[in-house]
Amino acid sequence: MARKTRINIGDRTIEAEDMEFQTGREDWSEYQVEDGFSVRIKLVVSSILKTQERDPQGNPVYIVQSTNIVKVLPPETYTRKEVH
Repeated sequence: MARKTRINIGDRTIEAEDMEFQTGREDWSEYQVEDGFSVRIKLVVSSILKTQERDPQGNPVYIVQSTNIVKVLPPETYTRKEVH
């Protein structure tokens, strides 16, 4: 059951519902960088709030709180340099 809460957005305070949710999939997005490294990023959602606000198309506005998980992968030919 959603819990009602109030959140501040700029100089306004609005009502929202803290929605329960289940994770469907949390896939990695992978980017090949010019220097040969790969950067993998995964967004992990911790909270979904449904506001009473509407976008220009009339859809409800949600606020999503999340954390980005970042992993950097070197190319196979990479030789690690010692840091002193």
